[in-house]
Amino acid sequence: MHVSSFFYKHKVSISVIRFILLFFILFGFYGCNSEDIFSDDVVKNKNIKELLSIQILPIKNLSLGVSDLQIVKGSYQAFVAIGFYSDDSSENISDGVFWSSTFSEIAMITEIGIAKGVDVGITSIKAIKDGIISNELSLTVTAAALESIQITPAVVSLAKGNSQQYTAMGFYSDETSRELTQEVSWRSRDTSIATISEAGLVVGVGVGNSTITAVKDGVMSNDGRLTVTAAALESIQITPAVVSLAKGNSQQYTAMGFYSDETSRELTQEVSWRSRDTSIATISEAGLVVGVGVGNSTITAVKDGVVSNDGRLTV
Repeated sequence: MHVSSFFYKHKVSISVIRFILLFFILFGFYGCNSEDIFSDDVVKNKNIKELLSIQILPIKNLSLGVSDLQIVKGSYQAFVAIGFYSDDSSENISDGVFWSSTFSEIAMITEIGIAKGVDVGITSIKAIKDGIISNELSLTVTAAALESIQITPAVVSLAKGNSQQYTAMGFYSDETSRELTQEVSWRSRDTSIATISEAGLVVGVGVGNSTITAVKDGVMSNDGRLTVTAAALESIQITPAVVSLAKGNSQQYTAMGFYSDETSRELTQEVSWRSRDTSIATISEAGLVVGVGVGNSTITAVKDGVVSNDGRLTV
C-alpha cells in the first residue's frame, strides 16, 4: 500500500511537471508570435499617411484681373490645393481634389482648379478630398474687359481733300464684341497728311502717307494705313453755257476744273473737246468752235473720265 501510494503520487507529479512544461512552451510560442504581430501593427500605423487638412491658394500672374481674387468676365484664375498629412508632410494635390464654386453661374472651375469668370458677381471656391474640406476663397468677377480693337478699312487711298469714314469694333474678354466708333479716341500719325474727327472721319490734307489708330481704356487698335494722293478732279465747268453764232463764225470755249481739295484751275488746253454733231459745229483741241452747218449741237469737255456740263450751241 505504501509503495502504491508512492507510485501514485510520483505519477501525479510527473503529469503536473509535464503540464507545466507544455504550458510554458505554448506560452512562449504564442507570446513570441503576439509580440511580432504587435510590432507589425506599430510599424504599419507609423507608415499610414493620413490627410489632415487642405489649404487652397490662388496662383499669381495668371488672371487678367486686378488682383489674385478679382477677374474680369471671360478671364481665368488658377488655384492650387496643398494637402497636409499626419506625418508632417505636405504636397500639391490640386489634381486629386474635387473643386467647387458656390455659384457656377458666376464662375465655373475645372477639375484641375482653373476658374473662369462667367458673369458679374461674387462666388466662393473650395476643394474637398476624403471628406476633408479646404478653406474657402472669395472670387469676384467684374464686367468684361476690352481686349482688342479692330479698325476698318485697314488700307485706304484717297485724293487730297477727300474723306474716308473709319469704323472701330471692340472685342471683349467674354468673347463678345460691339462697335466703338463713337467711343474711341482717333489718332492720325501725321496731321499734315490727314486729320481725323472724333467720329472717325478722316480728311486728306496733304500728299503722303499716315497711319490711323483708335485707343480706348489703354487698348490700341491695329494700324490703318492711309495714302493721300494729289487732289482729284471732281468736276469741269465750260463757258459760255449757251452760244448762238452764224454759220462760218467761231466761238472760244473755256474749261475750268474743280478739285477734291477745293482748289480749281483752268483746263482749256488739257481737256478733250467734243461736239455732238460735227456737221453743225466742229471744235479744236484748244476749244475753238466753228459753225459749219445750220442747226443745234452740244459742246462738252472731258478729262480723267470727268465730263463737263453741256454747252448748248445754235448755228
